[in-house]
Amino acid sequence: MKKFIFFLIFLFILVFIAGILTWSNRTGIAAHYLSKALNGVPVSIEKIEYDKPILTVDDLHIGNPKGFKTKTAFKSDTIKVDATWGEIRGDVMTIEEIEISDVLVGLEYYNAAKTKTNWDYILKSSDKEKKKKGPEKNYLIKKLTLKNLQFQTTDHQGKTTSYPSIDRMEFHNISNKSGFPIEEIEKAILNLMLKKALQEYGIKALE
Repeated sequence: MKKFIFFLIFLFILVFIAGILTWSNRTGIAAHYLSKALNGVPVSIEKIEYDKPILTVDDLHIGNPKGFKTKTAFKSDTIKVDATWGEIRGDVMTIEEIEISDVLVGLEYYNAAKTKTNWDYILKSSDKEKKKKGPEKNYLIKKLTLKNLQFQTTDHQGKTTSYPSIDRMEFHNISNKSGFPIEEIEKAILNLMLKKALQEYGIKALE
């Protein structure tokens, strides 16, 4: 899950830069670079609009690698990024706010032990890419809001379980120095899984 959060941060930055620099064909080029960065999985973007300082990305869809049983690893209806070009290029890469609405995260296991997933493949960097990486750039996200976050898991036999949505999660001042409050998201998702399991056994879960 930690890898996925860092993926989200840099995904928005990549879309922001690609969208501004290549405005005439922004959706196609941004989707191409995202696909390339994610080991070639299919990526599509319906629309990118920039009304300074807000960049809006509509209908982002990230598919799964070939051979997986489900088609979707991630999708969102709307992503809004509030940042100026100067803030992105600063010594500390600063984003005023990221708001992600109607999010679906799909986690598919491809072994019975549930130790390997689609995201292990999607986020895997090659040895060549690791060597190219320089020092980590400092970043600050002043506010991150997730609205209507949905989560589903699929086992190696193709059985998919969907969990109730999380209406809203909000975080402030996320940086590489402070660390991301990943425990809060993991706790919320684990709570959904627990409630789902209790409901299947006919036991009322505690609120």
